[in-house]
Amino acid sequence: MDKKGFEDERYSHAPTMGTMQVEHGATKRMQGDPGDDDKDDVFSRPLGDTSSSYQNQHGSSVGSVASETSAPDAATDVNIDLTVNKKWKVDERLQEKMLASNRPTILVPIAKWICTILLGLGVLMCVGASKWSVIGLAANMNVTRNAILPERVEYSRSFIMISLMVLVPYCINFLRAAFVATCRKDMLWPNRTSVITGVIVAVLESFGVCLFALKILINFNGFVVILLMNAVFVLPFIVTTVFNIKQRKERNGGILLMWTSLVASMLQVAGLGLVMSIVFQHTTSEIWHVPVALVCLTVAWVPQLQELTVKPKQESEVEDTVIDYGSHWATASAAYNTCERNSQSNSTPASQSTIEDQNGEGASDPKTNVPNVLSTKWKMAVISNFVKVVGVVLFSYVLFYVDCSSKVKCGNFANFTHSWNLEVDTSNFRYFLVNLFTTLGGYALSIFACQIASQKWAFALPICFAGPILLVLMLVKDWCVDVFAYSPAVCMDAEERLWAVVSSVVCFFLAHLLGATVPIFRSKTSALQSESSIFWLPSYNGFLLEQWLILNKQTESRDQHGPASRPTDTRSRVYICTTMYRENEVEMRQLLQSVNKINLARTDNEKFFESHVIFDGGIRNKNISEFALQLLTLLKETLGILTDNCTKVETPYGMKLSWNLPQSSSNVRPMTFNIHLKDGLKVRNKKRWSQIMYMSYVIDFLMTSNDEDCYILTTDADVKFTPESVEALLDLMTRDRSVGAVCARTHPMGSGPLVWYQVFEYAIGHWFQKAAEHVLGSVLCAPGCFSVYRCVALKEILTVYSTNVEHAFDFLIKDMGEDRWLCTLMVQSGWRIEYCAASENSTHCPSEFEEFYKQRRRWIASTIANLMLLIKQWQIIRLFNYRVSLLFVAYQGALLFSTLIGPSTIILIVSGGLVYGWGVNSVASIIIQLLICLAFSLTCLYASDKTQMLIAKLLTFLYAVVMTAVVVGTAQQIVDDLERPTGTEDTNGSTTINPLRPSDVSIDFPVSVSTIYFAAMAGIYILAGLLHPRELYCLINSLWYLLCLPSGYLVLMIYSVCNITDRSWGTREEKTAETSVKSEPWHIQLRQLLENIFFCCAPQDKSDESTPNAPLTYRRMSSEDLRISSAYLDSSAFEDGGESTVEYRHPEDEDDDLDHYVPVPVDEWLPPELRAYGPIFKKHGFDNTLFISGMTEKELKNIGIKGQGTLQNLLHMIELLPDFEIEYNVPGSVKEWLETIGLLEYERNFKKNQIKRPTDLSVLKGFQRKEIEKELKITKAGHIKRLLYAIRKLREPTEAEKAAIVMKARVDRSPKHLLKRSNVGEYDFWVRLIEDSLKPGNKAFGIEGELKARLSDLRNSWLMILAVSNSLWLILITTLASKGNLTILGANPLGLSFLFIFGTLLVIQFLAMIIHRISTLAHFLARAPFKYGASVKTSWSFGSGRYKHDPDTHDDWEAIQTLQRDEHRIREAKRRQKMKKARVMASISESTSLLHSGGQNQVGLSGKYMYGDGSQDTRTRDLSHE
Repeated sequence: MDKKGFEDERYSHAPTMGTMQVEHGATKRMQGDPGDDDKDDVFSRPLGDTSSSYQNQHGSSVGSVASETSAPDAATDVNIDLTVNKKWKVDERLQEKMLASNRPTILVPIAKWICTILLGLGVLMCVGASKWSVIGLAANMNVTRNAILPERVEYSRSFIMISLMVLVPYCINFLRAAFVATCRKDMLWPNRTSVITGVIVAVLESFGVCLFALKILINFNGFVVILLMNAVFVLPFIVTTVFNIKQRKERNGGILLMWTSLVASMLQVAGLGLVMSIVFQHTTSEIWHVPVALVCLTVAWVPQLQELTVKPKQESEVEDTVIDYGSHWATASAAYNTCERNSQSNSTPASQSTIEDQNGEGASDPKTNVPNVLSTKWKMAVISNFVKVVGVVLFSYVLFYVDCSSKVKCGNFANFTHSWNLEVDTSNFRYFLVNLFTTLGGYALSIFACQIASQKWAFALPICFAGPILLVLMLVKDWCVDVFAYSPAVCMDAEERLWAVVSSVVCFFLAHLLGATVPIFRSKTSALQSESSIFWLPSYNGFLLEQWLILNKQTESRDQHGPASRPTDTRSRVYICTTMYRENEVEMRQLLQSVNKINLARTDNEKFFESHVIFDGGIRNKNISEFALQLLTLLKETLGILTDNCTKVETPYGMKLSWNLPQSSSNVRPMTFNIHLKDGLKVRNKKRWSQIMYMSYVIDFLMTSNDEDCYILTTDADVKFTPESVEALLDLMTRDRSVGAVCARTHPMGSGPLVWYQVFEYAIGHWFQKAAEHVLGSVLCAPGCFSVYRCVALKEILTVYSTNVEHAFDFLIKDMGEDRWLCTLMVQSGWRIEYCAASENSTHCPSEFEEFYKQRRRWIASTIANLMLLIKQWQIIRLFNYRVSLLFVAYQGALLFSTLIGPSTIILIVSGGLVYGWGVNSVASIIIQLLICLAFSLTCLYASDKTQMLIAKLLTFLYAVVMTAVVVGTAQQIVDDLERPTGTEDTNGSTTINPLRPSDVSIDFPVSVSTIYFAAMAGIYILAGLLHPRELYCLINSLWYLLCLPSGYLVLMIYSVCNITDRSWGTREEKTAETSVKSEPWHIQLRQLLENIFFCCAPQDKSDESTPNAPLTYRRMSSEDLRISSAYLDSSAFEDGGESTVEYRHPEDEDDDLDHYVPVPVDEWLPPELRAYGPIFKKHGFDNTLFISGMTEKELKNIGIKGQGTLQNLLHMIELLPDFEIEYNVPGSVKEWLETIGLLEYERNFKKNQIKRPTDLSVLKGFQRKEIEKELKITKAGHIKRLLYAIRKLREPTEAEKAAIVMKARVDRSPKHLLKRSNVGEYDFWVRLIEDSLKPGNKAFGIEGELKARLSDLRNSWLMILAVSNSLWLILITTLASKGNLTILGANPLGLSFLFIFGTLLVIQFLAMIIHRISTLAHFLARAPFKYGASVKTSWSFGSGRYKHDPDTHDDWEAIQTLQRDEHRIREAKRRQKMKKARVMASISESTSLLHSGGQNQVGLSGKYMYGDGSQDTRTRDLSHE
């Protein structure tokens, strides 16, 4: 069923989605409830219900209790088809377009077929050209076989070329293997038996190839040589046939495979006999070379013998080695072995595939069950190719000097040395070059074809047809003359034995087709296999290319044990973990829609997914925050679940809300969606601690000890992604177990100039920086916005990641850039981080200047600090991570150096551009810019943040204007360089060469180095855009990026370094309006001055000398008020006939939520030691906790609170106060509104200003502090602050705000469970985690003061380093520029070296980008199917396998299932509470009713400043327990 049909069926049944739902009318208990959820109520099912009725369910909360809903009221059917209620046409079309975009496109298989055909043609051409070059060179060599000296030299030269054709590939193989394997301590050397076998095989191969190339090729015709090449398959086919006969009953289709291999062997033997009959017709005495060469090669290339050469050491030795070189290898190996043993009974060879990493790691040895992370193939390749190099050199010498041709004089060393003077213009040299490049190209294309799962059509078939096609071309003389134009001697008449030639060609072709091509077609295709998993030895042969490729290729039919692989995709567990804070509605909606897409992608399988949202500040004193309510209002439209019927659990960190997401089939396990609301009073805030929460929760509680295939998909709350992107990330993760994390391509979203800047910045950052890190070593930052982490890797580093900040440098790496530090720890531990460009996501980026600068302030400081840490400890890191090579560290060091001198570089660029643009003196412009930088630095050090932002904006604008002139001036310079004539012709007709300018490279190339550099850089960026066709539009924003370059690399750098002492997050922070205190009259100021002078007579402040007792944060209501409040809360429920909303508890928790907070006077709130400050609070209008709540340190100082200890203690007490929020609303009367906000004493002032009715309150919307003091006579700072806050809330609520109000009431009505009773294990886990890592500290006893001082010292050090290094760089460049005689290529040496460094970095990044684009193309093609509508081919996919739930796994499914046991008790308790409340309401008097009416806005929906709590001792219990 498609998505649209699924939605239609879902709403046509009008079922109920919800857990522990109340009876009819529960969703309409509150006034103003639009009742939207009632229209789409769906039946829910308890978790244990497996009836077929659940097949049409679409969501429930975890641990649901089935309930009933009565038929909708008849009145609801009236006007249900109103036009205003219909969906907008644009939205419908957009939804249809979105659904259409999710359907498979036919362009993908078309692209796959086109690439496969092109690859197949490429392989065919390379293999054919390699044979063509060898045959042509040999034919020319035969022509020169006489005793004349020039011909002897040419013969020797051809002999050398053929020897090099054999030798060069072995040398390349040896160098590659040595580069990959020499420094890899995690790769073991092969055992003794494998080494001996490998050496013998290498000697046989080198001797056989030398005989073939240096003797058989010369002594026989070309078509005979090609036939003899195909004869090497004889023994491998026979051995494979014997193996298939033995295994015929143990395989699927074993009988057919046996007969196929048997026929292939018979045809191969027949073809060999026909060829040998042709060979024995030759009268030459060197016929013995043929059988000897065939025996050597056919024995050496038996696949089973090659498999024997790559056997690793014993398993005990392997484990010891792993433990020595990295703890995570041992952990991964142990987990893998356990999982492998558990899955052996459920896996079959037919369903297995080989998955390795790019360096040969990732599968396991089939016998010893040793992870292929310890693969010996590259180590064996070093030994084998070294022996082959030595053998080819030795055997070539012997065959040239000892067994030389009778027509050539042997042992003439002078002729041999003279022959090394190769002539490049000859046809032989062309043959030589063609062979070298085509063999290497054919091998590379073969690997690429196998990696993209096209080995059937782009590898097996082209190789099968290459030989017959070339033979046909040679036998048809007219074609042969055209093909071998440089070697007509190849085209000889073979009519006398034509029948034998044709018969042997047919036999060899059919044998190859049945014995080699068919097994490859039958083998299971695996995507993105590494070179060492495709071939037994990662190497190639330059003379017998296609024979080596086929016999060296690993297939199931030749692997006695089958390629061992782990069915990771069927056992993977993925936890989507999101950190959320203050995202807006649009951002939250796209996240939820992305989660819903993941859920819908599971409709035909049981991939385990679970979603967790960690909401910072989501709850405070059991009151859900505004942003959390905003999230809850979006759940119905995005996930199809009802929010008022969730499973609500009170936890040690706050509250947890859980649902089961809708599923269309009962065979699919519901995906659990959880929202964890953090209370800042119970656990630490900020993103890093939220990450520690979900990491520890998954690793220590949800994940089993052997669950290696467990991953955390981290997302930000504003990210947008698709199931295809998740598949691509997990695809890379599952194929290589040494990868600890994979990040995706992130696209910024938004609008405005800052977004344009970031679009290009993100593009080049991913195109160049991320790709270079991926290719050179490891990505250093996998952003938390959308990345996949391996839980086993996180488990190793979580102990360090959860440490506190104790030093200034720790603060920069831990709290300023938590994602980068997390990745730094992973790299230090030996894990690799990859970048997957095939996976894409979009996230909202800062669109405001202040938010952008504050975000980059954190990022720049964190990046520099982590790079410094990496470079400083690289030798230690190298012991655990071989990828951190010297080249990688040098590259990172160059980046750090370029970042350090970035400001001076910008100054030089601007100065140089102004010379050409406006003719400004360069020295003057440099001095002016230095003064500007100095002034801005002082501003950042001493001015307010608002002033800093204002000046930064001004400098950004001014530099953008200047950069316009710089761009024009630089362009003019480039045009002048390019259009400058090289010479002028005078009247006499002679040409006068223009003099060489100082900036020109040379007379022959009169262009400046700067022009060359800028042209090269522009070309690189354009090529990069063309290599990313879907992102080519990013280049449009490059002009705006160029104009803002000084702001990003000069102004921002200064701002970041000067503000590293700023510990604020910078983005999505709440903007609070602080109220200043009005200056006191002169006589009061004089009195205070005299009191300070004659302090003996003034009141003594002893607050700093004693420790205050625990503050009284609130006062509870009286029993009468409590009865009234409880009655009011459920009055609407009784009116609608619903149940009581007060849930059942155990006796000790009976009153858990029935108590409400009211403001308490400041004298009662302050402890005895601080009550001397009571008059100060009252004097400025902070009479009670209603006004004190939310006060900042600045406001406390403004009212006269002195002493740092007193300030810290008061701030800690203020943090414990409720927020006393005011809902958006237009009150029913002015008196009611003033009473609600606590300013009823000013009612007369309002009446004097003719503000008597609710409509008169509209005049307050234009009031500021001055008007309030002048007209309303309100002068106290606390009262003004409260009134300004109330005025902002004085309006009709928007639809979203109305929904939030209703949502709050619904969630409050939902039955609440105590985690310590429903799941003791999880409760104990959270208590321990909070106690060990998450417990918020007391600022009064923290190290914030010391940390701030240390940060100041660190800032001063960094500023000094930045100033000195940039000043020295400027002085050196400007001084050398003034010395015209000190130039190299028209530039001063230092400037040239600078361009060389930057140019080298750019070239390295560009080359790395090309390599990464090739791997990305391979990833895309490997996943693409050949058939339209077929599933993608990946090592991890949503559409494969069924997940069988492990009963031993402790996840939310089992944890919340225990809540079902309380269902009957809860329902009975609700009935009792309902009857009890009815009796309470009946006993309320008329006066009480009036009181209830007046307090409606205080205790009812708005919740303006009265809060409900648990038992009478809740405060004491929470503070002591948590």
